[in-house]
Amino acid sequence: MSLTWERPKSDGGGRILGYFIEKKDANSENWVRINQVPSPPNIFNVPSLIEDREYDFRVFAVNEAGESKPTATGRRITVKDPKGIRQMRLLFIFIVRLFSYSLFCLMCFGLKVTLCC
Repeated sequence: MSLTWERPKSDGGGRILGYFIEKKDANSENWVRINQVPSPPNIFNVPSLIEDREYDFRVFAVNEAGESKPTATGRRITVKDPKGIRQMRLLFIFIVRLFSYSLFCLMCFGLKVTLCC
C-alpha cells in the first residue's frame, strides 16, 4: 500500500530532509516506526501489512532541528489486496462467460431455459 501526504506549509526555517512514517494496528496502543532513515519523497510504500486489518498511520517531517509533531491520517485504513480483488473479478467474469456459453449451447439444441434472478 502506498501512503501519500502533503508537505507541511512551514518547514520551521530548515530544509525538510525527509519523513518518518509510523503505523499502529487498530487493536494496539503501540506505534511502530516503519522506516529507519527519513524518506525524502512524500510517498511511501508501506511493507508488511496484513489484509483485512485496520491501521492508523502518522507522519513526522524531519529537518536539521529535529522531528515535527506527528500528523495523523485522520482515519483508519483497512488493507485490501488489489490483486485478490482483481482475481475475484476475473473469476466472476469467467463464471459468467462459462454460464453464458452453456446457456447459448442449450438454446442451440432447442432446449428452453428459464433464468430466475
